Amino acid sequence: MAKRSHRGRAGLAARKPTPTPPTTIPGLGTNLPELRRARTLWGLNRLDDALRLFEDAVRQHPQNLVALIDASRALGARFEIRRAEAMLDRLMKLGGQRPDILHLAGQSYRMIFRPDQAESV
Repeated sequence: MAKRSHRGRAGLAARKPTPTPPTTIPGLGTNLPELRRARTLWGLNRLDDALRLFEDAVRQHPQNLVALIDASRALGARFEIRRAEAMLDRLMKLGGQRPDILHLAGQSYRMIFRPDQAESV
């Protein structure tokens, strides 16, 4: 019979998770902790909570292109099309001269059921 460790669960509980520093997505902005949390909630099917976090991230960081893209796509998936379009309009004002942003905007318009807008980007 194997001996049990004296650490047990207390040893695991004593360790605190190290917060992950925000990463920067080149050319788009910071992948904010609230966006990562919102994506996790979305994956857990807690959609209302996730939408709230996505929208909070956009309010707190209105120039963050990652937040605008993620929030618009989440809103579109919940058929909040007008709100999603407003965020994509803001995205286009901030980065509409850049081909990479135009590409992401076109994909996002397609994802929110606006194929005509996706083609015109």
